[in-house]
Amino acid sequence: DPASGALRDLMPESIAWFDWMDPSGQYDLSPDGQELAYAGIIVDEARSLVRTVIFTVPVAGGTPVALTLDHPADDTRPRYTPDGKAIVYGMQHDPFFYADRVRLMRYERSSKSHVALLDTWDLSPAHWEFAADGTLFIEAEENGRVSGFALGKGDTAPRRVVAGGSISGLVPAAGNRVYFTLQNLSLPPEVHAAPATGGAPERLTRFTDPALAKVSLGEVREMQFEGAYGETIQMFV
Repeated sequence: DPASGALRDLMPESIAWFDWMDPSGQYDLSPDGQELAYAGIIVDEARSLVRTVIFTVPVAGGTPVALTLDHPADDTRPRYTPDGKAIVYGMQHDPFFYADRVRLMRYERSSKSHVALLDTWDLSPAHWEFAADGTLFIEAEENGRVSGFALGKGDTAPRRVVAGGSISGLVPAAGNRVYFTLQNLSLPPEVHAAPATGGAPERLTRFTDPALAKVSLGEVREMQFEGAYGETIQMFV
C-alpha cells in the first residue's frame, strides 16, 4: 500500500521460489491490476527435476494456479498483452540442457489454451516487453552480440531494430522509441535510444567517460575462418 507502506503476501500458499538471477523479470501484473502472473521454480519429484512453471494468482488473494505444469522443461518471463487477453511466456523443450532454444508461447486467458507465438525462429529470445500498441520487443543473442527485434501484429518473424554491440534492458516508450544499454568490446554499457522502427542508436549518457579517459583501447577486429568439418568459426581479435 503506497500510503501506509504496508506489505501483503500475494501468494502465501505458494511453494515455488523466484529465479535467483533475474527475480524482477519473472512476474507481471495484469493491465486491470487484478491478477499476477509469475514464473516459479518448483521440484518435479516424479521426474527428479527442478524446473520453472508459470502461475497466476489473484491480487485480492487466493491459491496460485499452475498454467504449465504439464510442460517438459522451463517456462519463463510471463508478460500480459496490453489488452489483457493473453499472457506471453518463454518455453523450453529440453529439461537437461539449460541453453535449449526458447520458444515464445501465448496463453489465451478466456479459453485457457496455449498456442505458439514464435517457435520456429532461429534465435532464442532472452527478454521481451510489450509496447502499448501490442508490438513485442525482444532481445536475442546473435553472432556474439545481443540485438533488439520487434514482433508486430501480423508479423511472421521478428524484424531487427537494434544491432551492433550487445544491448540489455530494452524498454519501449512513448514517441515510438526504445531505450536500452549498449556495450561492445570498446565501450562499457551506456544508455542509448533508437527509433522503434529501426535505426542508428543515439547515445544518451557518458557515465564511463572519466574512467575511459585514463586508458588507451586497442583495435578490435572480427573475422571468420573455417573450422572442423567445414564449419565457420567467428573470432574477435
